Amino acid sequence: MCCAVIDGFSESFLHEFLEHLRRSHPHSRVAAKIVYIEYIANRHHVHMNSTKWLTLTGAERAACVLHSACAQARGSAARPAQRRERC
Repeated sequence: MCCAVIDGFSESFLHEFLEHLRRSHPHSRVAAKIVYIEYIANRHHVHMNSTKWLTLTGAERAACVLHSACAQARGSAARPAQRRERC
C-alpha cells in the first residue's frame, strides 16, 4: 500500500511538472531547475519529497523515458534519425 501511495504522488508530480513545462515554455529549451522553481511557486504543488525520486535528475530521467514512450506511440520511429530531438 505504501508503494502505491508514493507511486501516485510520483505520477501526479510528473504529470503536473510536465504540464507546467508544456504550458509555460512550449517552444523553447529550458533547464529543469528553472521549470521546477516556477512549478513550486504554486502553493498547491506536489512536493518532491513525497515522490519516489530523491533528486530532480531522477524525475527528469523518468520524464525523458515517458516522453520517448509517448513519441514512439505516436509513430515517431518512422521519422528520420536526424529529425529526432534529444528528450
